[in-house]
Amino acid sequence: MRKGFLEDYTKREQSSQEKYYSELMSDPSAKIDLNYPDSSRFLSLHDPVVIANVNAYKYCNVKLWSQIPFAGTLIIPLSPSKADNFLMEHSFDRNDIDKLIDFSKDTGRVQFVLNSSPRLYENSDHLESVFSELEPPVLSIP
Repeated sequence: MRKGFLEDYTKREQSSQEKYYSELMSDPSAKIDLNYPDSSRFLSLHDPVVIANVNAYKYCNVKLWSQIPFAGTLIIPLSPSKADNFLMEHSFDRNDIDKLIDFSKDTGRVQFVLNSSPRLYENSDHLESVFSELEPPVLSIP
């Protein structure tokens, strides 16, 4: 992925986080979504929302697909991994990215988040379709 694209993506994410935190700090009693990223950043969410265990394949030789039936929406954190180590770090194959994107768009049963700054994904061209089609937010803990 192009460095300029990732720089712009990082700026948008930082701006979104700053806006969220400033709204939270300006009126802590307001009824705002206390989770970041808020639900508006996803195509659709279904309860229960569950964070995927991306170590399932590494430790149990089980792919991510087996987790989907147990969640309303399965949130899949993406790391800036190398293509040859993708399965071990995410518990699904690189070839499954397009299927998961389609499944996300069609059902909302899976969603992606970034677990690192977008700048760090520069050598992760295999994730370009996720960035361009779903614009996943950065997972952040306030």
